[in-house]
Formats: sequence, C-alpha cells, structure tokens
Amino acid sequence: MEQSLITIATGVEVFLRDIYSTTLNLRYIKKNKTLIHLIYREIRNDFMNIGKAKRKFKNDLGIDLKDIIGEDDLKKLNLMILKRNVIIHNIGNVDNSFLEQSGMDIKVGRPIPIQIDEIEDYVSTVENLVENIGGLFEKELRDEMYQRVEFFLKE
Repeated sequence: MEQSLITIATGVEVFLRDIYSTTLNLRYIKKNKTLIHLIYREIRNDFMNIGKAKRKFKNDLGIDLKDIIGEDDLKKLNLMILKRNVIIHNIGNVDNSFLEQSGMDIKVGRPIPIQIDEIEDYVSTVENLVENIGGLFEKELRDEMYQRVEFFLKE
C-alpha cells in the first residue's frame, strides 16, 4: 500500500512540475529558445507540497487548481502527498508535522493508515487532475504552436 501511494504521489509531483515548467516556458520564452532546464531546477522541490504547487500555478500562470479539479480533490491530493512524505521521510510513522497539516486524529509514532479504497480514490483523483489540467495544457500548447507558425509564415 505504501509503495502504491508513493508511486501515485510522486507521479503527481512530477506531472504538476512538468506542466508548470513547460507552460511557463511556452508563455515567456520565444523564438526557438528554452529556459526549461533553469525553471525546472529552480522549482524542483516546490511540487512536493500541494499548497506551494497551487500558489505557483495561480501566481505565475493564472491557473487556479481548485477551479480545475475542485476543492475535494485538491484536499485528497494534499493528504496523499502528506502521507507520502511521512512514508519517505519518517519511515511511515505519524509525526507532529503531519498531524498539524492533515488534521487527522492519529497518535504520533503510529504507522500512517492506508486502505485499498483510499488508493483507488487517489487514482480516480489523479485521473481527474490529468484530464482537466492536461486539457488546459493541450490548449495552451496548441495556441502557442499556432502563434509560432503564424510568426514564421509572416517572416
């Protein structure tokens, strides 16, 4: 169960980071240039926290993740990543930081609870994220490609 949660949560982190970096690069870097490697390096760990990811999307791209996937799914993603962090950084045992951020009622030092239906719910939540933010990215990419083609045809 822990490995499933880690895999799903890490996939979300990488997905959000890639979408953010690529969109930022598409919007602001023109004429066959790229700064994606610099952007990616600068924000490397920002997507290990859904709150930071949400702020980066909102502030830098004008994209509100809450509007895209809904408050409930955003909370699920947050809890999933919090649980992933406990598994990775605290050998799967609840600590005070997790309790403060999750609002769950579990004793410190106890193993983080993970149920099979919870994993299934996370998969569904991630599918919603990929479908909705992927659709936005596809439109962004298509619009940018049309603009670049127009630019080159005019030259």
